[in-house]
Amino acid sequence: MFTGLIQGIAAVVGVADRVTGRGLTLAIPETLMPGESVALNGVCCTVLPGGSSDSCYSVDLLQETCDKTTLKAVQVGDLVNYERCVTPSTLLGGHLLQGHVDCKGIIQDIAALGNGTYELKVSYPSTFFALLVPKGSIAIEGVSLTVVAVTPIFFSVHIIPHTWQMTVLSHRKFGDFVNLEYDIVGKYLYHFYKIHQA
Repeated sequence: MFTGLIQGIAAVVGVADRVTGRGLTLAIPETLMPGESVALNGVCCTVLPGGSSDSCYSVDLLQETCDKTTLKAVQVGDLVNYERCVTPSTLLGGHLLQGHVDCKGIIQDIAALGNGTYELKVSYPSTFFALLVPKGSIAIEGVSLTVVAVTPIFFSVHIIPHTWQMTVLSHRKFGDFVNLEYDIVGKYLYHFYKIHQA
């Protein structure tokens, strides 16, 4: 589990094609343990054995992950958000995330609102419309954000200066794909509702 409070930005230093997906090597300025879970742009990954002294760590991505997330397209030199998994002492300042990306959205607009604050408008598959509510939670590239406005075509969020400066969202531009994870509570409630409507 994660909270969507990004702990840092990691650089991709290696990419390897696999029969079942691809492998990534990243420079992460923290000490990670083999088997530990880490979210990369919101995607839950497992740290592989063989970390080096220069804080490089590798993860493997299955084909399903490549098909559904933006990690399929990352290349050497790209930057990704990272967050380590929660512990019993972790402050839950964002919202609970699984690191299971539901779909990709597309950035439709980035507007400066003044004082270092930005508005992001993201289009998304309309099949997820029921899972978005104003003032509800959404994770974009693993970042916990509050939904401002919702339509069946797009939603918008506001990003405070700290989040803009400390995450890869400031590197995104019009037309970029981003990973989206909807609120797990909303997903369970919607599933429960659909079952009992049948």
